Amino acid sequence: MTALATEGIQPPRHEYVVACQYTPQSLQPIRGILGALLPLWGVAELTDGCLLIATELCSNTRHTPSRVFRLTIRRVPRGVRIEVKDNSTTLPTIPAEAPGWDAEGGRGLYLASQYADKLGVVQTDDGKIVWAELASPGVIHR
Repeated sequence: MTALATEGIQPPRHEYVVACQYTPQSLQPIRGILGALLPLWGVAELTDGCLLIATELCSNTRHTPSRVFRLTIRRVPRGVRIEVKDNSTTLPTIPAEAPGWDAEGGRGLYLASQYADKLGVVQTDDGKIVWAELASPGVIHR
């Protein structure tokens, strides 16, 4: 029997950070990263929700002056946390109800709020972080 060489092999990181500037084309690689990471982290069942939420939060940076953002994907004990930091100090409103058919915006964050177990916004010195947490099925939410 041959022993496997394990020197230099690292366990999968439980945080992944990517910085980029929003373009419609910047979203596909982000979805690819999530599609690869989540099964490695043992939470493949969260893929659809994470893809929708990450796409929405990253897409919203198109409304910021620079369109530059930092996406952080983190494995947390109960599931996954997604954070998008940008340089705009304008805080979004997370709708409690579905926007009306004639509303000009808010649908994406409303959908994100329906997939996420928790969704919020934090003001920072140089902008804001919009974040969402998705819990694995069977996890008790507190």
